[in-house]
Amino acid sequence: MWYQKTLTLSAKSRGFHLVTDEILNQLADMPRVNIGLLHLLLQHTSASLTLNENCDPTVRHDMERFFLRTVPDNGNYEHDYEGADDMPSHIKSSMLGTSLVLPVHKGRIQTGTWQGIWLGEHRIHGGSRRIIATYRGVKNDHFGVLHMHGKPRRRQSVHNDWKATQIKVEDVLFAMVKEVENRPAVSLKTQPGAGGAATSAAQRCASKPPSE
Repeated sequence: MWYQKTLTLSAKSRGFHLVTDEILNQLADMPRVNIGLLHLLLQHTSASLTLNENCDPTVRHDMERFFLRTVPDNGNYEHDYEGADDMPSHIKSSMLGTSLVLPVHKGRIQTGTWQGIWLGEHRIHGGSRRIIATYRGVKNDHFGVLHMHGKPRRRQSVHNDWKATQIKVEDVLFAMVKEVENRPAVSLKTQPGAGGAATSAAQRCASKPPSE
C-alpha cells in the first residue's frame, strides 16, 4: 500500500525548530499499517531536516550558534545573489540533509524517546516550507504469511507448490532422457557425398581448401 501527501510547514525564523507534531498532524489520514516506512523530503535547498533532541530547547539554540560560527554569513562567497545568508544556507542544507526515512509500527513512527524531527531554517526570512511525505506499508506482519499476486498464502502452501513444480520438472527431464536412449542409433561415419558417393566426415574435412 502506497500513500503520498504534500505537507506545508509555517514560516519560521532562522534556527532549528521542533516540527514533529506539525508534520504528524497533517498525516492524521495516513492509513494505519502494522509495518511500514515514512519518507520525508524537504523540497528546498536553504533548509534541512534532521532528528535530534525533542525535550530541551537549549539544544536547538546551541546547534544554531554552532552553525553560525562554522558557516558564517560574512564568508568570502561568490554566490550571494539573495543576501549574506544565501550561500551559508545551501552549505548547511547539504551538511544536514533534506530527507528522513522513519520506520512505522502499528501506525506510529518508531523514533527514540528523546528524538524529534527538526526543521533547520537557514534563511533569515525563509517563508513556508514544503515536505513530500511518502508512505509504504503492509497491514499484516505475521511471519507465517507471504503475499503473492495480491493473495496472502501460508509458507507451507508455497513450499508445497514449489516441491510439486520441482517434481514435474524432474519427470519431464527423465522422459526426455529415456526418449533419447530409445532412439535408433545413427551412423556418423558416412553421409551421402556429391554425386551419391559415400564419404567420411574426416575425408571431407581433409579435402577442405585451406583458405575456406
